Amino acid sequence: MRRFILTGLILCTTNAWCQLWPYPTCHAWHDINNIRLSVDNYGNYGSNYTFTDCLDGLRSEPSLSEYPIGSHNSYFLSILPLVGAIKGQDPIVVSNTGLSSGWIDLSANLIPPNLIPHGTVSRRSTIDPNSPLFIGAVSPQDIIVEVDDSIKAETFDPLSHRKNKRLNASLTMESFAWSYEYTEDFILVRITVANKGNLSWKEAYLGVLMEGGVKGRDCDTCQLANFEDMTGLIWYNAALPNCELLPDYPLMWMAHNSGTPVGDSFCDNWCYDPVSGARNISNRSVVAVGMLSSQNSGMTVSYNWWARKDSADSKGYGPMRRDNYWDFQTGSLGQPLGNANLYWTMANGDLDYDQAYSSLISDDQTVWVGANSEVAARISDGAYVDQMLSAGSFTVDPGGQIEYSFVIVFGERFHTNPNNLLNLPFNPTVYRNNLDFSDLTKNALWAQWVYDNPGVDTDGDGYRGEFHVCVTDSVLIGGNWTVAKAETTYYRGDGVPDWKGASAPPAPKVWVEPLLNGVRIRWNGARSETEKDAFLQAVDFEGYHVYFGRDNREASMQLIAQYDRQNYDKHTFIPIPNDSGLWETSWEVQNIPFTLEELRCLYGNSCYDSSFDPETFTITNTYRFPNFP
Repeated sequence: MRRFILTGLILCTTNAWCQLWPYPTCHAWHDINNIRLSVDNYGNYGSNYTFTDCLDGLRSEPSLSEYPIGSHNSYFLSILPLVGAIKGQDPIVVSNTGLSSGWIDLSANLIPPNLIPHGTVSRRSTIDPNSPLFIGAVSPQDIIVEVDDSIKAETFDPLSHRKNKRLNASLTMESFAWSYEYTEDFILVRITVANKGNLSWKEAYLGVLMEGGVKGRDCDTCQLANFEDMTGLIWYNAALPNCELLPDYPLMWMAHNSGTPVGDSFCDNWCYDPVSGARNISNRSVVAVGMLSSQNSGMTVSYNWWARKDSADSKGYGPMRRDNYWDFQTGSLGQPLGNANLYWTMANGDLDYDQAYSSLISDDQTVWVGANSEVAARISDGAYVDQMLSAGSFTVDPGGQIEYSFVIVFGERFHTNPNNLLNLPFNPTVYRNNLDFSDLTKNALWAQWVYDNPGVDTDGDGYRGEFHVCVTDSVLIGGNWTVAKAETTYYRGDGVPDWKGASAPPAPKVWVEPLLNGVRIRWNGARSETEKDAFLQAVDFEGYHVYFGRDNREASMQLIAQYDRQNYDKHTFIPIPNDSGLWETSWEVQNIPFTLEELRCLYGNSCYDSSFDPETFTITNTYRFPNFP
């Protein structure tokens, strides 16, 4: 490949990569919550190749991913969907990775927009019901990208050397962002894949590829950071004892290998680094991509990662099971070049071990084909890694379509020990135990619930999802703990996506009767006061406010009456360790609000004990169970 650069212009030879880039590229932004994420008109989430805003056509800063906003920390190069299927006798993968065409570093685009420049990216929003953007909106910030595989330039499979065939696929990519406190750390994505051709797709698989490259955008050592990715898979069982709630779909995660401590501590704000002589900020968070629709029964889920050749050795390396061996015909177990290799990787059913454990997988291991010890140790320490999550298979007939969904979710304070990297490459279990997945899994659980609301029968067939019966409080009676309160807690929805966050209780039925010099207002709040919140799985009614105004503008309204339900939060003392290993005092609200009667039943002499007053108990005058140690 030859490239000539003159005054910022790229001149193309006959075989140059820019022949594959015939359309101007642009991007739009998700920035309504704690994530700043670009979406470009080639179907990339977070890539850094475009400089134009799709929505106004003006020059924009380079596209990227950033979390949290203002930190300048980026946790991946790009995230993009893949569709692989057998068409006729040929495995074909529609992607934007360049893996199936052989253009690795320059990411040749196999699914560019088929419309005019800036015509394939649009937006919607639920913020203003009177805006044209409100029609069809799911969230306050929807971004829609339409792409297909009708590229005009010829691309070739690097292994067969044949011209790449097309699936005749179109993809509608919709991403949704909310700004509530519980939704500020994730973005949901819905992909609709349509077969526009005349042949059926057999054994089709759908996937998501995450290209590595964890780094700080303004740091002096960003190039080195490309060799410091750490990856793995978490997949919890939702049917846990003691009513612990965790996301029950596969999540492939990526983080910096150390979190870049400054000295012997992490720096969550900009700090002066005496070693480099520059300001620095730790990138101690983690990002994950989870396939929400993979919960459907009967699907084969595959998780594969590979270290690029520049960061492993001259060939690269990725895990492969011995009983499922596939010859890439490249002399490498790394990047799966070509349609056949990429399709096999999407369909192989492997769940690769976490990258940190590479040093324990030797070449004579009975389950995995391991790298040599030197390469394995280097990868365990951190490498430039790509990873892919995929599921299938499906048959898609001509004119048919299929939908799948995934989440891009972040978690803070993932790294807890500034010296944790010293445990690699030979003590990966100790290293893994020092990683804190709690914020990531909490955010992933909220994402799962927004995608498919637990306890909600969306399609009206009578099924509301899976649930636990959970004890929420107990009392000490006769020396034994006795259940005092239990709740049916739904942890999974009915399998039909809702794409809906928490909302206010349903409005009461209202009657307004005109009177001389006044009005009489009556209402029936039976549903308002008794219907459970979709996420709390409990009644969350707080009260009524009555407003009066000359017209329906908010500025014209005046509060004339209110009724607030009397309830109480119970703060429980929880000692927790801080980053220095010391114990800190924490008071947490672990339950929904209690009524006065409920508290008297739990902690008074009886449910009618009027002498029990919860307001007498404060942080300096706490309540302790009698006979509690």
